[in-house]
Amino acid sequence: MAELLEDELDLPAEAAEVYGAAAGLGLDLSAVKEQFRIHREAGDVVGARRCLDEGVDRPGSGEVLAETLLLRARWRKAQQDLAGASEDLEKALRAAPSHWPALLERAEIKTALGDSAGARSLELALERPGVGEVERAAGHRCLAKLFAGPLQRPVEARRAWERVHREDPEARDAAAYLRTAYRQAGERDALVALLQAELDRDPRGPEAGDMRRELARALAAQGQLEAAGLEWRKILRGDPTSPEALAALQAQFAAKGLWKETADLLEAAISAQQVPTDRAELLDQLSVIYGDHLGDAPRAQALKARAETLRHPPPD
Repeated sequence: MAELLEDELDLPAEAAEVYGAAAGLGLDLSAVKEQFRIHREAGDVVGARRCLDEGVDRPGSGEVLAETLLLRARWRKAQQDLAGASEDLEKALRAAPSHWPALLERAEIKTALGDSAGARSLELALERPGVGEVERAAGHRCLAKLFAGPLQRPVEARRAWERVHREDPEARDAAAYLRTAYRQAGERDALVALLQAELDRDPRGPEAGDMRRELARALAAQGQLEAAGLEWRKILRGDPTSPEALAALQAQFAAKGLWKETADLLEAAISAQQVPTDRAELLDQLSVIYGDHLGDAPRAQALKARAETLRHPPPD
């Protein structure tokens, strides 16, 4: 009946009354939620609060009471009444001590009120046996955000984000946090392992270019020059003009006396480069390679002339 009134007859107030009657009979918690939704969407603050208060005062099982208190706590939070929301969450957890959404919400609100007890309760709850996979993942993520943010506990934050990443390797926020943490701590082995895993999972993702550059740098810093070179080559396949990749491979080739390979690298970059001044710079570099290392002075002069023409094109 309520759905008919709201969806077909466009009578939301009457639908809210029907949902309220159903809620009063204790038929279904969803009736309270629907009644609350209608009042909220209509901008009826008084009606929304009234239906929540009535739902809390109505007798029901521990889980139903906890759900209703959680709904009111979230409403109070949205109204900036954090103290009231905290009270509701304490009541919810007395009614249903293992209610995970209430545990998570309480940890966040207690922390916002300057009290770390909520986070500690969540830590203890995660240590209990029998915690489900979904609940455990949500709990670790909540703690990770609180430790990294308002609680400012970087050691615990890192542990929590590592757990999140182990349980969900596709968690981009966890990977991003750990990349920064490992980089700042100078833990290159951990950073390399993380970047390689991320690139194996999504080699063409939106952050793949940045991650591959960081991986190449980290491998080079470890002394793994061949592995770093492979990553720089992959970067150049996608961006033949990448200055960092070009410089890294040129240095690597020069150290081995691979001047023909260096020339080929520069030729590819020149063909792809559209900016005249940048192309001129690459032509200068190629000119030096041909003149000083490949023994082809005419070719070197021709390349130098092309560079000058790009810098100073003849008048039309």
